[in-house]
Amino acid sequence: MEFHIRALACPPLSVERFLTSYVNVETFLACCRQCPNFGRRGTCPPYSFAPEDYWRRWTTLRLSARQISFPPEERRGNLQAGLEILRREKDAFLEELLGQEAERPGSMALAAGACSRCEPCPMAEGLPCRHPETFRYSVESLGGDVAAAARDLFGLELLWAKGEDLPPYYLLMGGLLFTP
Repeated sequence: MEFHIRALACPPLSVERFLTSYVNVETFLACCRQCPNFGRRGTCPPYSFAPEDYWRRWTTLRLSARQISFPPEERRGNLQAGLEILRREKDAFLEELLGQEAERPGSMALAAGACSRCEPCPMAEGLPCRHPETFRYSVESLGGDVAAAARDLFGLELLWAKGEDLPPYYLLMGGLLFTP
């Protein structure tokens, strides 16, 4: 299936600015409660810590995104193929973010969405993560409004599939938290 990837990045911004402009833990925790991953994945709420405190361990956030575009002739009836591409690109994006993290000691990558490496997630049963080297929280799981951030910082709206038809693009957003 044909698709195109566009890498996007915005200049670093302060964590406090991001918290003030784009984080609302209570609103997004309510959304998370509606998700089947709630309490079933270690990277998803509920947490034993305050997400705002997690953000504040660092002073700076560099958000980046991946826009996965599908040509019109590929969109109709290709939902499953598109979701497989999305999953692969999400994993590749995380690897890239982990590479950035490795280059900047003391930093922490933020994944694009929930971890999906293990099914079921052992952490839901109180067991340790099988892949702690890639265990990372996502912007949205920590209360971040990725729709507003995508619109304001990247000029893009989040789009969703309609039935079995793909949207013109999917957008993955992750980042790197660090203190210069």
